Amino acid sequence: MWWPTSSAGHGRADRAAEAAATVRQPGTRRHHALLALPRAAVALSLPGAPAVVRFPDGSSGLLTPRAANCEDASVGDSRSTYAHIRFEVRDRVAVATLDRPEVLNALDAELRDDILRLADDVRNDDEIRALVVTGEGRGFCSGADLSRGRPGGERELSQNERLDEWGWVGRQALALHGIDKPTIAAVNGVAVGAGMSLALACDLRVGGPATRFRTMFAERSLSPDSGMSYFLTRILGYSRACDLVFTSRDVGAEEAFRLGLLDRLVGGDEVLDAALTLAAQIIRWPPLAVRSAKRVLQHNVDAVLTESLRYESAGLEFARRAPGDVAESAASFRERRAPDFTGR
Repeated sequence: MWWPTSSAGHGRADRAAEAAATVRQPGTRRHHALLALPRAAVALSLPGAPAVVRFPDGSSGLLTPRAANCEDASVGDSRSTYAHIRFEVRDRVAVATLDRPEVLNALDAELRDDILRLADDVRNDDEIRALVVTGEGRGFCSGADLSRGRPGGERELSQNERLDEWGWVGRQALALHGIDKPTIAAVNGVAVGAGMSLALACDLRVGGPATRFRTMFAERSLSPDSGMSYFLTRILGYSRACDLVFTSRDVGAEEAFRLGLLDRLVGGDEVLDAALTLAAQIIRWPPLAVRSAKRVLQHNVDAVLTESLRYESAGLEFARRAPGDVAESAASFRERRAPDFTGR
């Protein structure tokens, strides 16, 4: 994303880095992706995997090299791109279906890699304005696949792996949260552990009667990971997050909607359709304005009012960088017709 011009300690963006990589910087004040790497940042290159980037303010982020063939490959050709995700684009909305129904779409190494690749593909394709994530079969995602053991078995870890600050669970959270386009989880069934975190990392969640959430971590002698402690406390508040994490109890669809885990609750077979309807309501507006709005909202969750106002001012500038959409907004209002925004 971008740095507000009022922020101290950040130099001009390195255009070469912008062309080569996507940077994601976590933290209480800047929990979003960056369009370019500040010159003062220090990146540790990790071939084939996201790298750790150190920023001047002491925070860190992920440097994810863009796929070498990302400009040549067809985003719609999902079978040549993903091992366990069915991918299609419906009227500018990407639909990603986790496709391991025999294990309730549990996350193995290939599916985890698919999710990272999906995030980059969606973010870098201007024809895609929103993403809907759902699951095949009875489950949304049942969390980490424990049946297949650790990838690589008993092999010795590399130095890069030993120095990995986030692990796959952290990279998943950063990847989904770092998509600066609207993301919707169509939670068609169980969402457990890291699968629940996957749903929480999306901006909005739609569910039906079969939707069920469970934190699960305490049952496995673990504390929360995959971003759950970040997302759950911000969605529900501290004490309700404590309730779900400490008890590891099931949360059905009705309670999930009442608590705020679900933003829409619909009939049994309507979850995906409802998510697509919600996405259609969003993508009719200027895409740069919507993307800028998401950046501002993500940043200002933890910002003080004065910083929030500065970030809003910066966001206004970026939202209006599509002159055609700015003109179309005024013209459609003046002519009393439906607008046609192109992102240009």
